Amino acid sequence: TLADPEVVQVERGGRIRLRVINAAAATVFWIETGEAQARLVRQVLDESVDLERVLRDAQAPSPRRSLAAWLLGELDVRGACERLTRPLPEPVNDELDLAWVLARARCGELPPLRAMLRAGDPLVRVKTAIMLGLLGDTQSLRAVRALLEDEQVARYLPFVQLAAGLLGDADQRDALTVMLRDRNMRAHAAIALGRMGVGSVVYDLHIALRDPDSVVRFAALSVLFEQRMPGSLQPIRPLVDDPDPRTARLARRAIRDWDRVRGR
Repeated sequence: TLADPEVVQVERGGRIRLRVINAAAATVFWIETGEAQARLVRQVLDESVDLERVLRDAQAPSPRRSLAAWLLGELDVRGACERLTRPLPEPVNDELDLAWVLARARCGELPPLRAMLRAGDPLVRVKTAIMLGLLGDTQSLRAVRALLEDEQVARYLPFVQLAAGLLGDADQRDALTVMLRDRNMRAHAAIALGRMGVGSVVYDLHIALRDPDSVVRFAALSVLFEQRMPGSLQPIRPLVDDPDPRTARLARRAIRDWDRVRGR
C-alpha cells in the first residue's frame, strides 16, 4: 500500500520516491507526478532487506514474494542468480511462479520459461513469448509460431506477432513496421526489426536505450552493437553506468570496440 515506507519514501527536500514494479508482467515504467519527481526504482538492493528470505517466506504476501523474485533476477550481483535455483516453498500461485521463472530467465536459465509457453492461462503464455523474444531465445520460435494459430490467445495476436518478430520471423515484418507507431510497442518492434537488419529503426533503438526495463535496454544495446549502427556511440556512452550490471558491461565492451575501430 502507499502507506508502506518500502513503497513510498519522502526524502530530504520533499522529493518523493515511488517504488512500483509489476513483477508478474516483468514491466516497469517512469511515473511523473507534477512537482514530485516520483521514480519507479527498477533495481534496488536494500541492504536492510534479505530478498531471498522474503521470496521463501510462505507467510509473506504473494505480491511481495513476486517483487523479491523480480529484484533478484535484475541483480546480477553477489550470487543473486544462484539463489533463484532452489525450489520455492508453497504456496506458489501463477503470479509468483511466473515472476520466479522470469527472474531465472534473466539469469540465463531458459528451460523453465520455455515450459511456460504451455501454461493454461493464455496471458501467461503471451507474456512468456514476449520475454523469450526479448531474450532472443530462437529455440522457442517454433513454439511461439504455434501460438499464432492458437484460438485461445487470438485476442493477444499483435503481441504474439511481436514475440515471433523478436525471434526473427520475417513474416511479421509488416506488422512490426505498423507497431512502430504505437508508443507501447515501439521499442520492442524496433528491436525486432533491428535484428532483421532494418537500419531505419536506429533512432527508435536510441530511445529504447532509456527504457526503464533492463531487458529492453540490453536488447536494444545488443542490436546497435552487433549491427554497428551509425551514430550510436554517444547514445550508448551513458549506459556504462547503467544500474543493470549486464547492460553496463556490454556498453563498456561496445565503446571499447568502437573506439578501437575509430583509432585505426
